[in-house]
Formats: sequence, C-alpha cells, structure tokens
Amino acid sequence: MKKIERVSKIIRILAQVVFCFTIFAILVLTALTVFISEENHENIYLKVQGQEFLVEQFGFQARVLFLLVIFLWGLVFEKGVYQVIQLFKLYEKGKIFLSENVLRIKELGKVLILWSFVKLISDWGTVELVQLTSPSNTSSFSLSLDFTALVVGILIMVVAWVMDEGRKLREEAELTI
Repeated sequence: MKKIERVSKIIRILAQVVFCFTIFAILVLTALTVFISEENHENIYLKVQGQEFLVEQFGFQARVLFLLVIFLWGLVFEKGVYQVIQLFKLYEKGKIFLSENVLRIKELGKVLILWSFVKLISDWGTVELVQLTSPSNTSSFSLSLDFTALVVGILIMVVAWVMDEGRKLREEAELTI
C-alpha cells in the first residue's frame, strides 16, 4: 500500500506541474495574440493543427477566434488534469475502491469524449483562422472527430461502471454475515 501511496504522490505532483504549466502557456498565448502587433515584433508564428500563422497579421476576428480555440482546448485539458489530480489524491490517502474514485474515472472518460468533439471544433476554427488571416490561401483541411479519444473515453466509462458494480458487490458481501 505504501508503494501505491508513493507513486500516487509523484503522479499527483507531476499532474499539478502540468496543470500550472498549461495555465501559464494559455496566458502566454493570450498575451502574444492580444498584444503583439507589427510595431512590437516581427516574424512571430504560432502553429495550430500543423498550420503556421503570423501573429501580426491576425485581425480582431482572427485573434478572438484563436483565443476561443485555445481556451476551449485549455479548459478541457485542465478539466482532465484536475480529475487526475483528484483521483491520485485519493490513491495517495489509501482510498482505492470508493464511489468517489469511480466518479473521477467517469469524469476522465467524459473529458476524453469531450476532447474528441473539441478536436472537431478546433479543426473548424483553424479553417476559419486560415480564411481570416490569408483569404488567398487555398489550403484544405478536413474536419474530423477524434475517434480514438471517443472510443477510449467510452471504454473508460464502461470500466468505471464495472468498478462501481464490483464495489457495490463487495460492500454487500461485507454486510452479509
């Protein structure tokens, strides 16, 4: 049990570092997008979905769209990392087979399902961003759902359900004399 608690603490701390770094990265991207102009810096590119964008050529609409896509990615990612932190806090305390653990695992599954749809929205946002920043660019993008995240999210939710049923059976067995 001590090994589970030690490993859980390490994973929780790493997840907290990732959580903080992601917030910092979002703030930096926001600052770059909002405050960079032709007078400030030249040749600052942001790469989104494999497409490079020159920040100084972003108009108001493009900047707002870019920020919305970044915030959407960030919120979903942070929700997932938060659930990992909460789950490993429980493991760190030696709480392994509880309904709260099942809830955290189900939330992770939901985050992955949500992530698959965020991919679709961000693909659309990238297409719009290309059209807003360089209307002459005829690059083609395909809009696609992230089926891997969707399937893994559904599988995680099924595993959480099975764990919850097992937990209920164990509790019933403990009450039986």
